[in-house]
Amino acid sequence: EVFRLKKMKRCLAIFLFAIILCGALSSNASAYVKNGYVLSSPTYVGIYSYNTTYASKIYTYAKKWNQCPELYIYESNSAVATIIAELSSVDNGTYGVTYHYGNDTHSIVFCSLWQTATDVKKNETIVHEFGHAVGLAHTQAGNESISVMREYGFNEKAYPLSDDKAGITAIYG
Repeated sequence: EVFRLKKMKRCLAIFLFAIILCGALSSNASAYVKNGYVLSSPTYVGIYSYNTTYASKIYTYAKKWNQCPELYIYESNSAVATIIAELSSVDNGTYGVTYHYGNDTHSIVFCSLWQTATDVKKNETIVHEFGHAVGLAHTQAGNESISVMREYGFNEKAYPLSDDKAGITAIYG
């Protein structure tokens, strides 16, 4: 009877360990975080930049999100743009900030720190901020190497990474 009870306890312990392990593994499978904004027409996202100095760079790196088949970002005029990109002389300690005014109205402000940054940091910041505008929040900290949506620092990759693409598929796929 004692042997049987010990065997049952051991089986229960193994079973609980397996459940905990599966839970831990599955929580890391999707590190992306949705920010709650969903574009009504993700395959028709117009962007516009008032700044002629950086417009070409902004358009080029915003369009990196077109690697996701669920999205199509194109250059637009200010009257019909979903996302407006602007520059600011404000130094708030960040490279850029994305503002959401509704699901289909966003603005991205690149701050003074961005304007003095290296090209690598400028490019990654553009991709990152447009990631916010299309529906992604900052990634979970443990998975920053597979996401351009990291909250701090740079990974020197100015395009959506695997977790970013998974997030876009989860939102629009």
